[in-house]
Amino acid sequence: MWREQKWGYCHGSGVYLGHDPNNLFRMKSFFVDVGYKVYAFNPGKTTHKKIEDIARDLAAYIEEVTKRESVPGIYIVAHRMGGSVARHCLEECGQAGHILKLFSLGTPYAGTNIAFLALHTVAARESVPDAVFIQILAEKRRYISMIVSIRGRRDQLIKPKSSSVLDGAVNIEIDVVGHNLLKDEKIVADVILKYLILAKR
Repeated sequence: MWREQKWGYCHGSGVYLGHDPNNLFRMKSFFVDVGYKVYAFNPGKTTHKKIEDIARDLAAYIEEVTKRESVPGIYIVAHRMGGSVARHCLEECGQAGHILKLFSLGTPYAGTNIAFLALHTVAARESVPDAVFIQILAEKRRYISMIVSIRGRRDQLIKPKSSSVLDGAVNIEIDVVGHNLLKDEKIVADVILKYLILAKR
């Protein structure tokens, strides 16, 4: 393993490691246990923030981490809306050179109908299938090959299910039932670690 490599973790719900120790603890521990250093990006409350604004904050955080740790780049594991945040950061915020690979977990790249239930929030309005943000991001494909999109066999928050399939990326369906379990199951970490081993060869 590349034990000196650095990780960033971007979660989509607005609750990040450090605020709720149970939220991302399991996923973090999987990688720490095999020698990776893990950082968690915390943009604060995201209810009324645009995804592109959160992406700019993520870009600044990546700059800070790579400079402080003197590393060329980091891997990002992003859950739910965090995948859209990280993809926008990759495509539009000048971070392609610092993001070595983006692993998204249950990210509705084509939007999700579940977002219609929370239209009082900016994040939900940008996550419905016909949202302008979704349409614009779909046209950005310069770094699509750097993305691994992982989805569960059954995910109650991704409607339609095909929304997590990103053309041009590596798409993997695993035997996990439940949206939040994607960030807790070792089988997900094992898939990511497999790609890291392949990347260093």
